[in-house]
Amino acid sequence: MFIPFNNRLLMMLLLVFIAFSSVASGSNVHPAWLKEALVKAKELDRKDPYLAFEFLEKVKVSRFEQMSDFDKATVLNKLALYKVYLGDFKAAGQFNSDAKRLFPDTETDTGINILLVEGSLLDIAGNTEQSLAMYQQAMEQARLEENNQLLAESYTAIALAHSNSYNDVEAIQYYQQAYTIISSLNDELEMAYLKTNLANTYANLHDYDKAIALQNEAIDYFASNELHYDEMQAQMSLSFSHIAQKEHDKATICYLKMLKLSQFVGEKRFVYFAHIGLANVKIKQEQFEQAAEQMALANQFFSFIQDPYGQAHHYLLEAALATHNQQIEQALDRIERVEGLITELDKGKNINLFVRLSDQKAKVMALLGDYESAFYEKVASEALLADYYSQEREDARSKYKVMFDTEQTELENKVLQQSRLIDQLALEKGKKEHELQRLIIVLFVLIFIMLTVYVYRQIRHSKRLNRLANTDSLTQLANRRYTFHFAKNVFKESQTTEHPLSIVIFDIDHFKGINDRYGHPFGDEVLKGVSDAAQSGLREPDLLGRIGGEEFMVVLKHTELAQAIEIAQRIRQLIEQRTFELNKQVVTVTASFGVSSFNPLVDDFESLFQHADEALYRAKNEGRNRVVSKID
Repeated sequence: MFIPFNNRLLMMLLLVFIAFSSVASGSNVHPAWLKEALVKAKELDRKDPYLAFEFLEKVKVSRFEQMSDFDKATVLNKLALYKVYLGDFKAAGQFNSDAKRLFPDTETDTGINILLVEGSLLDIAGNTEQSLAMYQQAMEQARLEENNQLLAESYTAIALAHSNSYNDVEAIQYYQQAYTIISSLNDELEMAYLKTNLANTYANLHDYDKAIALQNEAIDYFASNELHYDEMQAQMSLSFSHIAQKEHDKATICYLKMLKLSQFVGEKRFVYFAHIGLANVKIKQEQFEQAAEQMALANQFFSFIQDPYGQAHHYLLEAALATHNQQIEQALDRIERVEGLITELDKGKNINLFVRLSDQKAKVMALLGDYESAFYEKVASEALLADYYSQEREDARSKYKVMFDTEQTELENKVLQQSRLIDQLALEKGKKEHELQRLIIVLFVLIFIMLTVYVYRQIRHSKRLNRLANTDSLTQLANRRYTFHFAKNVFKESQTTEHPLSIVIFDIDHFKGINDRYGHPFGDEVLKGVSDAAQSGLREPDLLGRIGGEEFMVVLKHTELAQAIEIAQRIRQLIEQRTFELNKQVVTVTASFGVSSFNPLVDDFESLFQHADEALYRAKNEGRNRVVSKID
């Protein structure tokens, strides 16, 4: 067949273009063996992402050098995705960075998936704005490529980011778009995933009945298809709704089911989530010993937790246990760790974490006796809650009405219909505002009353401890430590003011013989009786203390020697007149006294005490039952 020259030239150029296009497009097509490996990895991922990662990692090790950059990037991106599911975010970040370096082109499925994984890692780290930018880019590219599967995943990722930041209206809007696409694809598994994610947003909106219903629908699907890993995730989300409704027994059942399911999967991170969840429930039930046991089990798997929110939650629970056990240093250490973790987090988008931190700090401050700081921490906590409910939720209610008035899409199972919720929220808006204001006032009053009662009890407790530390348990007199402390302070005061001061030392005569003859219980009765008799002979400001077994000391402020001798004689007579009965036998005791007074020649209290002790020694040598002074 003859072809004119010009036409032949055109044909040659066309054939070259077709050949070049085939080569270029072929570079972005996986070989058959890799396609089969990726399909198998996806099937394993449905069961357990741990198995999917292990399988694809073996493929990477054995055949990585044979792959094109596009193939390598795809494998690395899938490995990154499985590591995100497994909570190893550091490794996920490295895999995805390597994939992006090898294949920066975003105009393919692999490029879009790289954007989605990068966005999820940014969201986990608390960088919501940056993650949303990545998700938006992935969404726009998926729309250009007309890839409905990746478009639905992009919508879901954006919805999750908004939900994690308490932007529930935006989350619902994107879930609605994802739902429409997934319904058209007739993908039951993706629909189950969407339900469990959507349930979390309903929980944020406090529609716990709807949240629990959606989670149970997803759990039924996962259980019937033996998708143990996905069922564990759904059980964990379900437990949060039960805890919010104070259904602690139901939450406990969720965590026990997680422990049972964990034996079927290779990745054990959910063992940690189950134990930390049980610890949280036990703390809320004030079963602190059981909470500590669950905390110890959770600590064995804590190394798996890499996100700042999860780590902060762990340390807050440890701080709560330490506070209950009055382990102040440990509680402060855990609070400091939490503060370090949340420094970069947006307070408005992680308000629950900041509220819990403020509450915990208030409890520790109260335990330390810093009630002013405790009060202000509690006020700050309530202010955060009030701001959240009065702004975020009221914004949500108004936007709900606008959104659903303009979008009347009827979905097959009406998962996203909010008409009843909207009407209810609109009717209760004014009531909620009033109730919130009243709740804040009641909370402030309760906090003030609780702190007042706590301070009063602490003061009483402190006084009681102080009294016990300074009192002789048998006679209820001042003990030796306090008596000498008091006497030394009075002595220093006398040195400064030159006011008179006297002390009297006395002990019971032949007390050892009383113990030997009548027994120690009777000896204790004698000690108490002598204490009572001596105390009755003293004036209001005088101090009587027991400084030894049967030895006592009287500190007489502003008292000259002559007056001190008179007081000692009065005490001696009172003791002598006191009688004790044992088996119808009447027993009397006597005591010997030594008196000394402060004068300029006495340098310190020890010298004053020595003078009185020497006088007491003389009284004993001179026949006992008498008063002897230093100048006698």
